[in-house]
Amino acid sequence: MRVFRLVLVGLIALLTACTGPGLMTGDSGPPANAIRISIAYSPEKEKWLSEQITRFNQRRIEVDNRPVFVEGINKSSGVARTEIKNGALNVTVWSPSASTWLEVLKLESGNPNVAVSSNPLVLTPVVIAMWRPMAEAMGWPNIRAIVLLSDGADNASTISLQELRQRFDETGISIFPVAYGADADATTLENIAEFSRTIVVKGDTGDIAQIFENLSRYF
Repeated sequence: MRVFRLVLVGLIALLTACTGPGLMTGDSGPPANAIRISIAYSPEKEKWLSEQITRFNQRRIEVDNRPVFVEGINKSSGVARTEIKNGALNVTVWSPSASTWLEVLKLESGNPNVAVSSNPLVLTPVVIAMWRPMAEAMGWPNIRAIVLLSDGADNASTISLQELRQRFDETGISIFPVAYGADADATTLENIAEFSRTIVVKGDTGDIAQIFENLSRYF
């Protein structure tokens, strides 16, 4: 079995540490004896990572008298996950748009060496939008329910659970929490389900479609 190693945190720390003064110019390609490290990353990281990779390579860091050369690959998370699973993409590091993609790859490939970090490198906003006619066809602005798909980890909340409860009481919208992943922490989700008068459902990549179908029967 091909071993997939995720060394993202250490590599990014090394890249960031090498962005100071004293940069050396040189060829853009790797030296013949280089230790080559390939990193596939989701498109939103392109500007930042491409700059850091260039600066790192210009420093010509060496390990055992061999230069370390980093190669970046801009690839959407869904495509990268499929290509890694099928063996079409062989990289040292994969930085998808969300850790959920790592969970999916780990489950689908059965490879225990896929490391899933609980400490995000960066946080980016997720925005869901659609054309107004489509939203109206789906019931907007009279939304009756929200499906909350989460691993239960709270790392970026801007309001407390009590404030969320107060807002819910004002709207009357039902919240259906789905504890996503085998190791999901359902504690907070159970509290949400309690004041929303719903239940927590456990889900994973294999049954999430069926869960959505079951929930739709409430309406």
